[in-house]
Amino acid sequence: MSNSRVLSHDFDYFEPATLENALDLIKKNGRRIIAGGSDLLVQMKTGNLEPQALVNILGLKELDFISLDGKGNDKENGKGLEIGAATQLYKIEVNNQIQRNYTALFEAVKCIGSTQIRNMATMAGNICNASPGADTLPPLIVFGAEVVIRRLTGQGGIAERRVAAVDFCTAPGSTVLAGGELVTAIVIPPVSQGATGTTGATVSQASGSAFKRLSRVTLDLAKISCALYLERQGELCTAVRIAIG
Repeated sequence: MSNSRVLSHDFDYFEPATLENALDLIKKNGRRIIAGGSDLLVQMKTGNLEPQALVNILGLKELDFISLDGKGNDKENGKGLEIGAATQLYKIEVNNQIQRNYTALFEAVKCIGSTQIRNMATMAGNICNASPGADTLPPLIVFGAEVVIRRLTGQGGIAERRVAAVDFCTAPGSTVLAGGELVTAIVIPPVSQGATGTTGATVSQASGSAFKRLSRVTLDLAKISCALYLERQGELCTAVRIAIG
């Protein structure tokens, strides 16, 4: 039986200095990307995964960012929210603009694991693990988020494609990622003007969102979760999106 406290096989370890370097390293089969490692290392310790090499992207500053242009609550003129793949969850949790404008995402992030886990884990890692209980996926779906994926081209350039969050996971443990591809960011469109959370809502506010989950005990994986986003004009509800995890 595998010892769940140790890594029982040998592997190479790389810390690329640039995104191009990282994309070049992951072209070879048997190499796995690691950021926070909160899911990957558990699978390695239990013997479920034995990669030949790990490529750590957590030190790539170009993937560690939260971009909210100040118009994140302006659906007509704003660019919305973009979060880099190497951004730890705690940085999302403490961002006041995300808490105000993308409340369902904030509520999902703050209930993931422990403080120690959120200090290391990333949202990109949470969705790439493709667990049916991934807490951040339902909010990303209701907000209409897209996953930014990049790879090296044969000419040495970088190609990019975007996949809707709702289409990213194809089955438990499986995603649309092909060999040599890396998730570099997650992009969420701007929400309607006057976006708020689940408290203090008034008739004039145009949108709101929320996330709830049920689990057996604290820090356990979710048995079921639900994210909701709605838009309204006055007292008339004009759009509703619901995602179940």
